[in-house]
Amino acid sequence: YGLPMVYLDENARLGASELDTWAEIPRDVVTRAITDALVATGRFRDAGNAAAMARPDLLLTGELRKFLENRTVSPRTAEIEVRFELREARGANCLWAETLRVERPLDKQSAAALAAAMNEAVGQVVSQAAAAIAKAVPDAAP
Repeated sequence: YGLPMVYLDENARLGASELDTWAEIPRDVVTRAITDALVATGRFRDAGNAAAMARPDLLLTGELRKFLENRTVSPRTAEIEVRFELREARGANCLWAETLRVERPLDKQSAAALAAAMNEAVGQVVSQAAAAIAKAVPDAAP
């Protein structure tokens, strides 16, 4: 796949692993996870890629700002930070916007431990986002 795992080293410099890569592109993982989490709320008739819909009612955008191993702390942590914005598709109203950040400790120093901790962190951040989105849209139809 060729997308290296990124880390923040002890001197607060970004580095990329020469040997360890993500199995999937992090942005795609987070996009799929938030879509699944929104569906799981049961609050929306449809959730998916807006480009594949005729006229979506709402648009959710996001920016993956962090997806890395922090080696400046002990124990090392997997860190994810995502900026979300939920807007009406046919209006200018922003219904909800927040930057969510989650850190999960690694149980040991390995790529597998980073992947496991990052999976937990992604799950936590998308659960928080889906709950906030469902609450921000009181008239969402099941």
